[in-house]
Amino acid sequence: MDFDDSKGDSPLTEFEEDSEDEQIRVKRRERKPSEAIENVASSSLQTIKQDPDEHSISDIDEAGESKITEDGDLLSGREFKVRTFKFLGRGEKKFMLATEAARPLGYRDSYLFYQKNKSLKKIAEKDFLITTGIIPQSYRSRQIAVVTARSVFRAFGGKMIKDGRRVIDDYWEKEAITEGFTASDIADADLPQLPPATFAIPQDERTPRPKKNLRDPALVPHREAHQSVSLDGMFAHAKSVRELNSVYASQRRERKQMYHEYFMPAAIAQRAADLQAQDQ
Repeated sequence: MDFDDSKGDSPLTEFEEDSEDEQIRVKRRERKPSEAIENVASSSLQTIKQDPDEHSISDIDEAGESKITEDGDLLSGREFKVRTFKFLGRGEKKFMLATEAARPLGYRDSYLFYQKNKSLKKIAEKDFLITTGIIPQSYRSRQIAVVTARSVFRAFGGKMIKDGRRVIDDYWEKEAITEGFTASDIADADLPQLPPATFAIPQDERTPRPKKNLRDPALVPHREAHQSVSLDGMFAHAKSVRELNSVYASQRRERKQMYHEYFMPAAIAQRAADLQAQDQ
């Protein structure tokens, strides 16, 4: 069939239209995500920050974020119950000893502290802790771990704050309100009171102890001062020692005779008699 080129493009047959639709579908399958989709994915990854010292988190509480910085510094005059410190090479981020953080929360050791709270990440930096004097040298063989101050506050809220109150000192403020708590409730009212963990550095690791002069009787009160002894006293002492030795010798002879007469086996006695006869 002839078509007039002056009237525009020639119409497509039914077969050609189907082929064009198939090509469009193939191109759509092979096409990469649009820039809009890529930007949305990128913004979502930026919202959930990946901290190497903490487990990845999927949600935050805006009210809780206003109470602590990204480095773990509390705001509005709040203070942690335990000490915090920084690591070399980790900026201004604050950390805690897991053992010290566990005690105010009712855990006797860091093992249960981590077992019961899977959101906390164990960090091993024992050498740095010893070098900086945070723990003494004698703790080198023990299991010592640290945890970020921010993750502890996220997990326990007001329970780790001095004079902490529910809701106003909690990270998850909405959840605390949902559970029926108010700002007048004491955060650690239901926690057992355990003695705090101490890592006191022994005296011999801080400063050398002064050496005592053992020759000075004043420093050794149980020792008596030297006293001179006369010749008569020395003679009396030697005589008493000689008499005591004589008593011991007599007792040894009696025990030996009793053994041969009553306790020596017959075979051994016969063998001794034979040897004695041979010698004669």
